[in-house]
Amino acid sequence: MLREKFMECLLIGRDLVRLLQNVARIPEMELVWKDLLHNPQVLSPQFTGVLQLLTARTSRKFLACRLTPDMETKLLFMTSRVRFGQQKRYQDWFQRQYLSTAESQSLRCDLIRYICGVVHPSNEVLSSDILPRWAIIGWLLTTCTSNVAASNAKLALFYDWLFFNPEKDSIMNIEPAILVMHHSMKPHPAITATLLDFMCRIIPHFFPPLESQVRQGVFNSLTFIMEKRVLAHLAPLFDNPKLDRELRSMLRERFPEFCSSPSPPTEVKMEEAVSLEMDNHMLDKEEGCYDNTEAAFSDDEEEVNNKGKKREFRFHPIKEAVVEEPADITPWLDQLDDTMKEKVQQLQKTSDTETQCEVMQEIVDLILEEDFDSEQMSALASCLAELFKDHFRGDVLPEEITEESLEESVSKPVCLVFRNLVTMQEDNSGFSVLLDMLAEFYQKQPKIGYHLLYYLKASKAANGVSGGRRPAAVLPHPSIYTEFPDETLRSGELLNMIVAVIDSTQLQELMCHVMMGNLVMFRKTLCSTSSVRTTQHPEALSCLLLQLRREKPSEEMVKMVLSRPCHHEDQFTTSILRHWASKYDDTLGEHIKAQLIKNNNQPRKRQSLRSSSSKLAQLTLEQILEHMDNLRLSLSNTKNNYMKHKMTFDHT
Repeated sequence: MLREKFMECLLIGRDLVRLLQNVARIPEMELVWKDLLHNPQVLSPQFTGVLQLLTARTSRKFLACRLTPDMETKLLFMTSRVRFGQQKRYQDWFQRQYLSTAESQSLRCDLIRYICGVVHPSNEVLSSDILPRWAIIGWLLTTCTSNVAASNAKLALFYDWLFFNPEKDSIMNIEPAILVMHHSMKPHPAITATLLDFMCRIIPHFFPPLESQVRQGVFNSLTFIMEKRVLAHLAPLFDNPKLDRELRSMLRERFPEFCSSPSPPTEVKMEEAVSLEMDNHMLDKEEGCYDNTEAAFSDDEEEVNNKGKKREFRFHPIKEAVVEEPADITPWLDQLDDTMKEKVQQLQKTSDTETQCEVMQEIVDLILEEDFDSEQMSALASCLAELFKDHFRGDVLPEEITEESLEESVSKPVCLVFRNLVTMQEDNSGFSVLLDMLAEFYQKQPKIGYHLLYYLKASKAANGVSGGRRPAAVLPHPSIYTEFPDETLRSGELLNMIVAVIDSTQLQELMCHVMMGNLVMFRKTLCSTSSVRTTQHPEALSCLLLQLRREKPSEEMVKMVLSRPCHHEDQFTTSILRHWASKYDDTLGEHIKAQLIKNNNQPRKRQSLRSSSSKLAQLTLEQILEHMDNLRLSLSNTKNNYMKHKMTFDHT
């Protein structure tokens, strides 16, 4: 195949050379290598030599082919959903499943190439606390148990460095290597040392006739890394006292331009200030960079003990936006039947929104056909999530909210699924099929849930033909609580999410809806005031006090207020009882009398009335009387006759 269709094989790019290196000792391959290096015209008249291959960046689709779909799914999950510091169980599972055999040693280099060349997170993910690529690669390096596997893994990590061209290659391909070395310096300097040593020695040894090109490629990589501010300076890495003298000397010899002290000093301080902001969510509670895994290569290296040292991760997101490559849906296309595959390819080829909507409707029609193969659902969802990834970036609301702009915002191809769903009766067989489709889509792109809610609020199709929609009232929160009360009223997570993102205008709108009775965000159950502490929750207590003073006391309210432990510095119970006494003295008296009778009839147990426990305090007779005494003292200088109210007890 290499000899007969070499120009087709040439499309693979530089990774073809890397793969051929692994089989170079096979006699037939050895002959191919000789022609590749010394007689390229034999393979193809258009082939000029191995440098032509090495300067061609390998497409993502070829790197993805080296992994099974299941491996790819697991890696994408780890780099998009798992938080940094919580990755150990996922890594342990992955290692048991795929990396536990002797044959799997050769898989590590392909995993690293995939992470470097295919997994390119957005700037939003890079600056979040999602598990970074360099941490996964560092973990993979530490699992190598043979010299060959370790060497191949390091070569895979630096492979795009060797012939890096800033005009053709991506910063994302070379970023993981520099960050593995940077972040491993403090917890595992042996890892940083072996990678720096490899980077220096690969220049003359990769292919001696191309030494100057490899040197230029590594130089281009380091220069581009600094230009993109992945690291502020390289001197702290290249001239670090944790490195042995010989290695530091070799680095100064190879890269004198990057070993000088940074200047001016103020620039360093600014960069450090930026990095410290990132430290808050990048610090891992474990001691080790890679979940406390013992860092060790099979090479003869000196183990460095770092126990007791405080770890520090400094991660600098790329300042400039990363230019995304065209959507690559090749891994999933072959799983679709011919008709669906043709429609998806049409969707990929056109950029016109109207045409995309027409094709998307045809895809929905195919899904709703009786003979649609449900096993294709996952592959189809993966294709659509990749093709529509731009739809899920940026703001959902248009800058100027009008009827026209709102309708335009929900006239995107991905909204065709929503439109078909909301205009369909629930007993229609296609309804459940489209729900299954959205469920699969959600696994690939969780934001689709919010976009569906937005569509339900903003679209005329979803709001019927009544014309009652107001363009300004697009805040989805009231609709969620109104339409889905069983799910929302008991969801503290939803409430926290709203509080985290709401602005003052939206807060005022919510308050108006609540006060007008249009919106209920809490169930009508009284909270336990005894668990709200004076010193820890003063704002909550203030709001509770203002809320209770507007209410006429019920027996349940009085019981909850009296259940609050007595503290001389806590005036909450006394203040609300005094307020109620001034307005509802008879009602309050009856409720307190009822509590006294109930508690006098119950068996008494000795307990501390001033217990600081955060658990719900049990109401006791002594506790009621102590609150009453505090209220009596508060009312002693007033004309209020509440304390003269006649109460009778059954002393038996």
